[in-house]
Amino acid sequence: MGSRIQRQLYDKIIAATHNVVFANSLAMYEKATLKDGGIEQTNFDTYTPLRMSQMPEVAVSVIANGEKATGVGEPAVTVIAPALGNAIFNASGARVRSLPITAEAVKGAMKA
Repeated sequence: MGSRIQRQLYDKIIAATHNVVFANSLAMYEKATLKDGGIEQTNFDTYTPLRMSQMPEVAVSVIANGEKATGVGEPAVTVIAPALGNAIFNASGARVRSLPITAEAVKGAMKA
């Protein structure tokens, strides 16, 4: 993550700006569908974010490594869906390879 600058700021960026919420929402709810060559979901009226009651506890770790400081919020978005998919695979043997990861998708993968 680069040089540690203001530890409390990192915590706020990752947790309070809801990058983890967005990443979990992407993994479990969001789906883009195509119709006539375009994406059907064109506005936030069809967006289903994770609700706070569904949010897992978030623990943030910042490791000082002497590297130049870089982005810190965005990495959370890219790793949660694959981690969730791997956790489901390790627990059930079902490999879900598309989003959203739903109970139906897991059940379907278990039958395959």
